[in-house]
Amino acid sequence: MDDVEALTEAIGDAKLIIVDTLAAVVGGGGDENTAPTMLAIVKAANHLIKATGAHVMLVHHMGKNQERGARGHSSLRAALDTEIECKMTAGTGTGRLRVTKQRDMEMGPPLGFKLVPVTIGTNKFTEITSCIVEQTNYQEANKPKSEFVRRLETIIYNKLCAPSRLAQEPQQIEVNGTMIAVIDAIDVKPIRAAFYGLPENEDVSQDTARRRYQRAIKDVCSQGRFVFGSGKIGLLHAYDEQQA
Repeated sequence: MDDVEALTEAIGDAKLIIVDTLAAVVGGGGDENTAPTMLAIVKAANHLIKATGAHVMLVHHMGKNQERGARGHSSLRAALDTEIECKMTAGTGTGRLRVTKQRDMEMGPPLGFKLVPVTIGTNKFTEITSCIVEQTNYQEANKPKSEFVRRLETIIYNKLCAPSRLAQEPQQIEVNGTMIAVIDAIDVKPIRAAFYGLPENEDVSQDTARRRYQRAIKDVCSQGRFVFGSGKIGLLHAYDEQQA
């Protein structure tokens, strides 16, 4: 903690403190897969926040299984106020930022971005280059939607906007152990049944239809408009038909 005190004094009037990377901070003296190490990181970050009033951003890496999110013990994610996932699309120079946890606010839609090379200097051999980040339309940074994804989005939208359905109040649903605020939610069973009833699924096995549904709902939720958990589909922000 003495190191944290010294760092606090050195930081001064900063508004954002970036720890890049968390693994470098842990180093050889800890194990990011254990609760004590991660809780020590959380304690130090909270101390910096209280002492400086700044935001603390931890740069961390995904695990080998990216579906499970960031590496290390789950106590880190449990303590976060906000988690933002950054992914690049291979070979394109584009990517997207997606909020995967938000404690007190709406999660909002993903943001697309691209890396633009710039020259920052020269030496006697060559130019010295780096990159700047420019925001792009998210669809430019995202793979095209499959027909099944489009059909599933339409099913969800039609169910949410059915004339016979009463307007819903904002609520929270549990997604991978985290409570996420949504502006509306609907039971997944009628959505799944409608997807299984698509003409394209009439002449295939139940296993094939189920796999199509699982892939489609995963891709739909990866777009950042919907989340799936607790047997419900949750709407994160207002639906724009032109984005579908």
